Amino acid sequence: MPLSCVLFTIGIISMQIYPSVGLLLPSLKQPLVFICVLFAGLAQFIYFTFENGKKNFNKNTMIYYFGMLFSIICMVFISLYNSGIGKSNYHSYTTIVDIVSMAMYTSGIIFTAKNSRMYTYKILLVLGAIGVVNGTLAIFSGDFTAFDRSNTWTNSYILWFSLFPWLALLVFSLFKLKQLSLLEKVITYFSTLLYLVLGMLFLKRIVLFELLLIVFVTGFAQGYGRFFKRGFIILIFSTIFLYIGDSLLDLNIMKYFELTINRFNEFDTVGGFNRVEEFTVGLSGFGLLDYLFGVGFGGLHFGFGDPRGNMHIAWANYLFKGGAVLMLIQFYGLTSSIKSFFKARESNNRNKLASSSVVIIWFISALINTFWGASAITMLLSMMLFSALTFNRNDELLLFRHRRFIY
Repeated sequence: MPLSCVLFTIGIISMQIYPSVGLLLPSLKQPLVFICVLFAGLAQFIYFTFENGKKNFNKNTMIYYFGMLFSIICMVFISLYNSGIGKSNYHSYTTIVDIVSMAMYTSGIIFTAKNSRMYTYKILLVLGAIGVVNGTLAIFSGDFTAFDRSNTWTNSYILWFSLFPWLALLVFSLFKLKQLSLLEKVITYFSTLLYLVLGMLFLKRIVLFELLLIVFVTGFAQGYGRFFKRGFIILIFSTIFLYIGDSLLDLNIMKYFELTINRFNEFDTVGGFNRVEEFTVGLSGFGLLDYLFGVGFGGLHFGFGDPRGNMHIAWANYLFKGGAVLMLIQFYGLTSSIKSFFKARESNNRNKLASSSVVIIWFISALINTFWGASAITMLLSMMLFSALTFNRNDELLLFRHRRFIY
Protein backbone atom coordinates (compact mmCIF):
# COMPACT_ATOMS: atom_id res chain seq x y z
CA MET A 1 0.00 0.00 0.00
CA PRO A 2 1.45 3.44 -0.94
CA LEU A 3 2.44 5.67 1.97
CA SER A 4 -0.14 8.30 0.99
CA CYS A 5 -2.86 5.64 1.10
CA VAL A 6 -1.65 4.46 4.53
CA LEU A 7 -1.85 8.02 5.88
CA PHE A 8 -5.32 8.52 4.38
CA THR A 9 -6.48 5.26 5.96
CA ILE A 10 -5.24 6.33 9.39
CA GLY A 11 -7.07 9.64 8.99
CA ILE A 12 -10.38 8.11 7.95
CA ILE A 13 -10.22 5.44 10.67
CA SER A 14 -9.74 8.20 13.26
CA MET A 15 -13.04 9.66 12.05
CA GLN A 16 -14.73 6.26 12.00
CA ILE A 17 -13.90 5.59 15.66
CA TYR A 18 -14.74 9.20 16.55
CA PRO A 19 -18.36 8.44 17.64
CA SER A 20 -17.52 5.56 20.01
CA VAL A 21 -14.24 6.93 21.38
CA GLY A 22 -15.81 10.36 21.74
CA LEU A 23 -18.54 8.90 23.95
CA LEU A 24 -16.14 6.89 26.12
CA LEU A 25 -13.34 9.47 26.28
CA PRO A 26 -14.65 12.93 25.29
CA SER A 27 -11.19 14.43 25.79
CA LEU A 28 -9.98 12.49 22.72
CA LYS A 29 -12.52 13.99 20.31
CA GLN A 30 -10.42 17.00 19.33
CA PRO A 31 -7.18 14.95 19.02
CA LEU A 32 -8.98 12.54 16.67
CA VAL A 33 -10.10 15.41 14.45
CA PHE A 34 -6.56 16.81 14.50
CA ILE A 35 -5.16 13.39 13.51
CA CYS A 36 -7.65 13.18 10.65
CA VAL A 37 -6.80 16.59 9.18
CA LEU A 38 -3.05 16.13 9.77
CA PHE A 39 -2.87 12.73 8.08
CA ALA A 40 -5.20 13.75 5.25
CA GLY A 41 -2.92 16.72 4.58
CA LEU A 42 0.25 14.62 4.87
CA ALA A 43 -1.23 12.07 2.46
CA GLN A 44 -1.68 14.76 -0.19
CA PHE A 45 1.81 16.16 0.46
CA ILE A 46 3.42 12.72 0.11
CA TYR A 47 1.32 11.98 -2.95
CA PHE A 48 2.43 15.06 -4.87
CA THR A 49 5.99 15.31 -3.54
CA PHE A 50 7.24 11.72 -3.51
CA GLU A 51 4.70 9.71 -5.52
CA ASN A 52 4.45 12.02 -8.54
CA GLY A 53 0.71 12.42 -8.17
CA LYS A 54 0.40 14.95 -10.99
CA LYS A 55 0.93 12.22 -13.59
CA ASN A 56 -2.43 10.71 -12.61
CA PHE A 57 -4.42 13.89 -13.25
CA ASN A 58 -6.94 14.07 -16.04
CA LYS A 59 -9.19 16.98 -16.94
CA ASN A 60 -11.98 16.04 -14.53
CA THR A 61 -9.83 15.42 -11.48
CA MET A 62 -7.73 18.53 -12.14
CA ILE A 63 -10.76 20.82 -12.48
CA TYR A 64 -12.43 19.43 -9.35
CA TYR A 65 -9.31 19.38 -7.15
CA PHE A 66 -7.98 22.81 -8.07
CA GLY A 67 -11.53 24.15 -8.07
CA MET A 68 -11.85 23.05 -4.44
CA LEU A 69 -8.51 24.66 -3.59
CA PHE A 70 -9.69 27.88 -5.26
CA SER A 71 -12.91 27.71 -3.24
CA ILE A 72 -10.89 27.32 -0.01
CA ILE A 73 -8.88 30.44 -0.86
CA CYS A 74 -12.09 32.36 -1.60
CA MET A 75 -13.62 31.21 1.69
CA VAL A 76 -10.56 32.39 3.62
CA PHE A 77 -10.64 35.85 2.05
CA ILE A 78 -14.42 36.28 2.37
CA SER A 79 -14.20 35.25 6.05
CA LEU A 80 -11.53 37.86 6.72
CA TYR A 81 -13.46 40.49 4.75
CA ASN A 82 -16.80 39.86 6.50
CA SER A 83 -15.16 39.71 9.92
CA GLY A 84 -13.35 42.96 9.23
CA ILE A 85 -16.50 44.87 8.39
CA GLY A 86 -18.58 43.09 11.06
CA LYS A 87 -21.04 41.85 8.46
CA SER A 88 -21.55 38.23 9.55
CA ASN A 89 -21.60 36.18 12.72
CA TYR A 90 -18.64 33.84 13.14
CA HIS A 91 -17.71 31.17 15.66
CA SER A 92 -14.30 29.59 16.30
CA TYR A 93 -15.64 26.02 16.65
CA THR A 94 -17.64 26.37 13.42
CA THR A 95 -14.47 27.60 11.71
CA ILE A 96 -12.68 24.39 12.71
CA VAL A 97 -15.59 22.26 11.49
CA ASP A 98 -15.62 24.07 8.13
CA ILE A 99 -11.85 23.70 7.67
CA VAL A 100 -12.08 19.99 8.50
CA SER A 101 -14.93 19.54 6.02
CA MET A 102 -13.10 21.19 3.13
CA ALA A 103 -9.92 19.25 3.95
CA MET A 104 -11.92 16.03 3.74
CA TYR A 105 -13.38 16.94 0.34
CA THR A 106 -9.86 17.23 -1.13
CA SER A 107 -8.35 14.24 0.72
CA GLY A 108 -9.46 11.65 -1.85
CA ILE A 109 -7.09 13.02 -4.51
CA ILE A 110 -4.66 10.18 -3.76
CA PHE A 111 -7.16 7.75 -5.29
CA THR A 112 -6.41 9.09 -8.74
CA ALA A 113 -3.49 6.62 -8.53
CA LYS A 114 -4.24 3.05 -9.58
CA ASN A 115 -2.11 1.53 -6.79
CA SER A 116 -4.26 3.41 -4.25
CA ARG A 117 -7.61 2.54 -5.86
CA MET A 118 -6.69 -1.14 -5.45
CA TYR A 119 -7.26 -0.71 -1.71
CA THR A 120 -10.60 1.10 -1.90
CA TYR A 121 -12.68 -1.95 -1.07
CA LYS A 122 -10.33 -3.06 1.73
CA ILE A 123 -10.62 0.37 3.35
CA LEU A 124 -14.41 0.11 3.08
CA LEU A 125 -14.31 -3.28 4.82
CA VAL A 126 -12.28 -1.92 7.75
CA LEU A 127 -14.70 0.99 8.16
CA GLY A 128 -17.64 -1.38 7.83
CA ALA A 129 -16.26 -3.69 10.54
CA ILE A 130 -15.90 -0.74 12.93
CA GLY A 131 -19.44 0.31 12.03
CA VAL A 132 -20.80 -3.17 12.81
CA VAL A 133 -19.25 -3.06 16.30
CA ASN A 134 -20.64 0.43 16.97
CA GLY A 135 -24.02 -0.47 15.49
CA THR A 136 -24.30 -3.56 17.69
CA LEU A 137 -23.52 -1.44 20.74
CA ALA A 138 -26.17 1.05 19.61
CA ILE A 139 -28.84 -1.66 19.32
CA PHE A 140 -28.24 -3.08 22.79
CA SER A 141 -27.64 0.23 24.59
CA GLY A 142 -30.54 2.25 23.18
CA ASP A 143 -34.06 2.71 24.50
CA PHE A 144 -36.49 2.27 21.60
CA THR A 145 -39.77 1.93 23.47
CA ALA A 146 -41.13 5.45 22.99
CA PHE A 147 -42.11 5.11 19.29
CA ASP A 148 -41.03 8.70 18.60
CA ARG A 149 -37.86 10.69 17.87
CA SER A 150 -36.95 11.24 21.53
CA ASN A 151 -33.92 8.96 21.09
CA THR A 152 -32.37 11.28 18.48
CA TRP A 153 -28.90 12.56 19.50
CA THR A 154 -28.59 9.93 22.20
CA ASN A 155 -25.43 7.82 22.45
CA SER A 156 -27.00 5.14 20.24
CA TYR A 157 -27.82 7.72 17.57
CA ILE A 158 -24.22 8.99 17.55
CA LEU A 159 -22.91 5.42 17.21
CA TRP A 160 -25.26 4.93 14.23
CA PHE A 161 -23.23 7.51 12.28
CA SER A 162 -20.32 5.09 11.91
CA LEU A 163 -22.54 2.75 9.84
CA PHE A 164 -22.64 5.17 6.89
CA PRO A 165 -20.11 3.10 4.83
CA TRP A 166 -22.87 0.48 4.41
CA LEU A 167 -24.05 2.05 1.16
CA ALA A 168 -20.67 1.90 -0.57
CA LEU A 169 -20.09 -1.65 0.69
CA LEU A 170 -23.49 -2.81 -0.55
CA VAL A 171 -23.08 -1.18 -3.97
CA PHE A 172 -19.61 -2.71 -4.42
CA SER A 173 -20.96 -6.14 -3.44
CA LEU A 174 -23.88 -5.82 -5.88
CA PHE A 175 -21.44 -5.22 -8.72
CA LYS A 176 -19.44 -8.24 -7.50
CA LEU A 177 -15.98 -6.98 -8.31
CA LYS A 178 -14.77 -10.35 -7.03
CA GLN A 179 -16.15 -13.36 -5.21
CA LEU A 180 -16.88 -12.20 -1.69
CA SER A 181 -15.49 -14.18 1.23
CA LEU A 182 -17.68 -15.13 4.18
CA LEU A 183 -16.18 -12.34 6.30
CA GLU A 184 -16.80 -9.77 3.56
CA LYS A 185 -20.42 -10.90 3.24
CA VAL A 186 -20.95 -10.70 7.01
CA ILE A 187 -19.50 -7.17 7.23
CA THR A 188 -21.42 -5.94 4.17
CA TYR A 189 -24.85 -7.36 4.90
CA PHE A 190 -24.73 -6.98 8.67
CA SER A 191 -23.69 -3.31 8.42
CA THR A 192 -26.53 -2.81 5.92
CA LEU A 193 -29.04 -4.47 8.23
CA LEU A 194 -27.88 -2.51 11.29
CA TYR A 195 -27.98 0.78 9.40
CA LEU A 196 -31.50 0.19 8.12
CA VAL A 197 -32.91 -1.14 11.40
CA LEU A 198 -31.36 1.63 13.50
CA GLY A 199 -32.37 4.19 10.90
CA MET A 200 -35.99 3.12 11.24
CA LEU A 201 -35.74 3.05 15.04
CA PHE A 202 -34.61 6.69 14.81
CA LEU A 203 -37.37 7.36 12.22
CA LYS A 204 -34.82 8.48 9.60
CA ARG A 205 -36.35 8.91 6.15
CA ILE A 206 -32.90 8.96 4.56
CA VAL A 207 -32.54 5.16 4.90
CA LEU A 208 -35.56 4.49 2.68
CA PHE A 209 -34.59 7.27 0.28
CA GLU A 210 -31.09 5.81 -0.15
CA LEU A 211 -32.52 2.32 -0.67
CA LEU A 212 -34.68 3.60 -3.52
CA LEU A 213 -31.68 5.35 -5.06
CA ILE A 214 -29.64 2.13 -4.88
CA VAL A 215 -32.44 0.26 -6.66
CA PHE A 216 -32.70 2.79 -9.50
CA VAL A 217 -28.99 3.55 -10.01
CA THR A 218 -27.51 0.05 -9.72
CA GLY A 219 -30.56 -1.45 -11.40
CA PHE A 220 -30.06 0.87 -14.37
CA ALA A 221 -26.38 -0.08 -14.49
CA GLN A 222 -26.84 -3.85 -14.43
CA GLY A 223 -30.42 -4.52 -15.48
CA TYR A 224 -33.34 -4.51 -13.10
CA GLY A 225 -34.03 -8.23 -13.41
CA ARG A 226 -30.57 -9.14 -12.19
CA PHE A 227 -30.72 -6.56 -9.43
CA PHE A 228 -34.14 -7.56 -8.12
CA LYS A 229 -33.11 -11.22 -8.05
CA ARG A 230 -30.30 -10.34 -5.65
CA GLY A 231 -32.51 -7.91 -3.81
CA PHE A 232 -35.11 -10.61 -3.24
CA ILE A 233 -32.49 -12.87 -1.63
CA ILE A 234 -31.27 -10.03 0.58
CA LEU A 235 -34.89 -9.22 1.51
CA ILE A 236 -35.52 -12.80 2.66
CA PHE A 237 -32.43 -12.85 4.87
CA SER A 238 -33.24 -9.35 6.18
CA THR A 239 -36.75 -10.47 7.11
CA ILE A 240 -35.30 -13.41 9.04
CA PHE A 241 -32.85 -11.12 10.85
CA LEU A 242 -35.62 -8.63 11.62
CA TYR A 243 -37.77 -11.41 13.08
CA ILE A 244 -34.85 -12.59 15.22
CA GLY A 245 -34.18 -8.99 16.24
CA ASP A 246 -37.79 -8.49 17.27
CA SER A 247 -37.68 -11.67 19.34
CA LEU A 248 -34.34 -10.98 21.04
CA LEU A 249 -34.72 -7.25 21.62
CA ASP A 250 -38.49 -7.11 22.05
CA LEU A 251 -38.75 -4.27 19.50
CA ASN A 252 -41.73 -3.64 17.27
CA ILE A 253 -39.58 -2.78 14.26
CA MET A 254 -42.51 -2.91 11.84
CA LYS A 255 -44.24 -0.22 13.89
CA TYR A 256 -41.16 1.97 13.52
CA PHE A 257 -41.13 1.21 9.79
CA GLU A 258 -44.71 2.47 9.51
CA LEU A 259 -43.83 5.63 11.47
CA THR A 260 -40.80 6.23 9.22
CA ILE A 261 -43.01 5.95 6.13
CA ASN A 262 -45.46 8.43 7.65
CA ARG A 263 -42.66 10.98 8.10
CA PHE A 264 -42.58 11.45 4.33
CA ASN A 265 -45.83 13.38 4.77
CA GLU A 266 -43.69 16.09 6.38
CA PHE A 267 -40.80 15.67 3.95
CA ASP A 268 -39.47 19.22 4.28
CA THR A 269 -39.23 19.22 8.04
CA VAL A 270 -36.56 18.26 10.53
CA GLY A 271 -37.38 18.28 14.22
CA GLY A 272 -40.49 20.35 13.53
CA PHE A 273 -38.62 22.88 11.39
CA ASN A 274 -38.84 23.34 7.65
CA ARG A 275 -35.56 22.66 5.84
CA VAL A 276 -36.50 24.86 2.91
CA GLU A 277 -37.40 27.63 5.34
CA GLU A 278 -34.00 27.16 7.01
CA PHE A 279 -32.41 27.70 3.60
CA THR A 280 -34.46 30.76 2.63
CA VAL A 281 -34.22 32.45 6.05
CA GLY A 282 -30.54 31.57 6.41
CA LEU A 283 -29.75 33.22 3.08
CA SER A 284 -31.94 36.26 3.65
CA GLY A 285 -29.86 39.39 3.41
CA PHE A 286 -27.38 37.81 1.01
CA GLY A 287 -25.87 40.24 -1.47
CA LEU A 288 -24.09 39.59 -4.76
CA LEU A 289 -20.74 38.97 -3.03
CA ASP A 290 -22.37 36.50 -0.64
CA TYR A 291 -24.01 34.55 -3.44
CA LEU A 292 -20.70 34.38 -5.30
CA PHE A 293 -18.40 33.39 -2.42
CA GLY A 294 -20.66 32.53 0.55
CA VAL A 295 -19.96 33.49 4.16
CA GLY A 296 -16.69 31.54 4.36
CA PHE A 297 -15.19 29.63 7.27
CA GLY A 298 -17.00 29.89 10.60
CA GLY A 299 -20.12 31.64 9.30
CA LEU A 300 -23.39 31.11 11.18
CA HIS A 301 -26.99 31.35 10.02
CA PHE A 302 -30.28 31.85 11.88
CA GLY A 303 -32.57 29.72 9.73
CA PHE A 304 -34.05 28.02 12.81
CA GLY A 305 -34.01 31.14 14.97
CA ASP A 306 -30.84 30.23 16.88
CA PRO A 307 -27.31 30.35 15.39
CA ARG A 308 -26.21 27.20 13.53
CA GLY A 309 -22.99 26.32 11.75
CA ASN A 310 -24.37 24.54 8.69
CA MET A 311 -27.61 23.76 6.86
CA HIS A 312 -29.36 20.39 6.72
CA ILE A 313 -29.54 20.40 2.91
CA ALA A 314 -25.99 19.87 1.65
CA TRP A 315 -26.50 21.76 -1.63
CA ALA A 316 -27.89 24.73 0.30
CA ASN A 317 -24.92 24.50 2.65
CA TYR A 318 -22.48 24.61 -0.28
CA LEU A 319 -24.08 27.86 -1.41
CA PHE A 320 -24.11 29.23 2.15
CA LYS A 321 -20.49 28.39 2.96
CA GLY A 322 -18.73 28.79 -0.37
CA GLY A 323 -21.26 30.54 -2.59
CA ALA A 324 -21.77 29.78 -6.26
CA VAL A 325 -18.07 28.86 -6.54
CA LEU A 326 -18.29 25.87 -4.19
CA MET A 327 -21.76 24.86 -5.34
CA LEU A 328 -20.75 24.79 -9.02
CA ILE A 329 -17.60 22.80 -8.25
CA GLN A 330 -19.65 20.17 -6.44
CA PHE A 331 -22.16 20.16 -9.28
CA TYR A 332 -19.26 19.59 -11.67
CA GLY A 333 -18.23 16.61 -9.54
CA LEU A 334 -21.75 15.19 -9.84
CA THR A 335 -22.10 15.70 -13.60
CA SER A 336 -18.61 14.31 -14.25
CA SER A 337 -19.46 11.25 -12.14
CA ILE A 338 -22.61 10.74 -14.21
CA LYS A 339 -20.49 10.83 -17.39
CA SER A 340 -18.07 8.33 -15.85
CA PHE A 341 -21.04 6.15 -14.92
CA PHE A 342 -22.24 5.95 -18.53
CA LYS A 343 -18.73 5.33 -19.88
CA ALA A 344 -18.19 2.58 -17.31
CA ARG A 345 -21.60 1.09 -18.05
CA GLU A 346 -20.79 0.97 -21.75
CA SER A 347 -17.46 -0.82 -21.18
CA ASN A 348 -18.68 -2.87 -18.17
CA ASN A 349 -15.93 -1.35 -16.01
CA ARG A 350 -17.28 -2.51 -12.66
CA ASN A 351 -14.84 -0.56 -10.49
CA LYS A 352 -15.89 2.69 -12.11
CA LEU A 353 -19.55 1.68 -12.09
CA ALA A 354 -19.44 1.02 -8.35
CA SER A 355 -17.61 4.22 -7.37
CA SER A 356 -19.61 6.49 -9.69
CA SER A 357 -22.89 4.91 -8.52
CA VAL A 358 -22.01 5.68 -4.89
CA VAL A 359 -21.16 9.30 -5.77
CA ILE A 360 -24.40 9.80 -7.70
CA ILE A 361 -26.50 8.32 -4.88
CA TRP A 362 -24.81 10.40 -2.19
CA PHE A 363 -24.99 13.65 -4.16
CA ILE A 364 -28.71 13.09 -4.80
CA SER A 365 -29.31 12.24 -1.14
CA ALA A 366 -27.56 15.54 -0.38
CA LEU A 367 -30.89 17.14 -1.31
CA ILE A 368 -32.18 16.07 2.12
CA ASN A 369 -28.94 15.26 3.93
CA THR A 370 -25.80 17.14 4.92
CA PHE A 371 -22.23 16.12 4.12
CA TRP A 372 -20.38 18.43 6.44
CA GLY A 373 -18.41 18.19 9.67
CA ALA A 374 -16.25 15.60 11.40
CA SER A 375 -17.52 12.41 9.77
CA ALA A 376 -15.90 9.60 7.81
CA ILE A 377 -18.65 9.81 5.18
CA THR A 378 -17.24 13.08 3.79
CA MET A 379 -13.83 11.46 3.27
CA LEU A 380 -15.56 8.43 1.76
CA LEU A 381 -17.40 10.68 -0.69
CA SER A 382 -14.09 12.25 -1.70
CA MET A 383 -12.48 8.82 -2.10
CA MET A 384 -15.34 7.57 -4.28
CA LEU A 385 -15.47 10.81 -6.28
CA PHE A 386 -11.81 10.85 -7.31
CA SER A 387 -11.96 7.11 -8.04
CA ALA A 388 -14.95 7.72 -10.31
CA LEU A 389 -13.46 10.72 -12.12
CA THR A 390 -10.11 9.07 -12.89
CA PHE A 391 -10.06 7.34 -16.26
CA ASN A 392 -6.52 6.12 -16.91
CA ARG A 393 -5.18 4.54 -20.09
CA ASN A 394 -6.40 1.07 -19.17
CA ASP A 395 -9.91 2.38 -18.57
CA GLU A 396 -9.94 4.23 -21.89
CA LEU A 397 -8.50 1.18 -23.68
CA LEU A 398 -11.27 -1.00 -22.23
CA LEU A 399 -13.87 1.47 -23.50
CA PHE A 400 -12.18 1.70 -26.92
CA ARG A 401 -12.09 -2.08 -27.33
CA HIS A 402 -15.74 -2.36 -26.39
CA ARG A 403 -16.80 0.32 -28.90
CA ARG A 404 -14.65 -1.26 -31.61
CA PHE A 405 -16.25 -4.65 -30.93
CA ILE A 406 -19.77 -3.17 -31.07
CA TYR A 407 -19.32 -1.00 -34.14
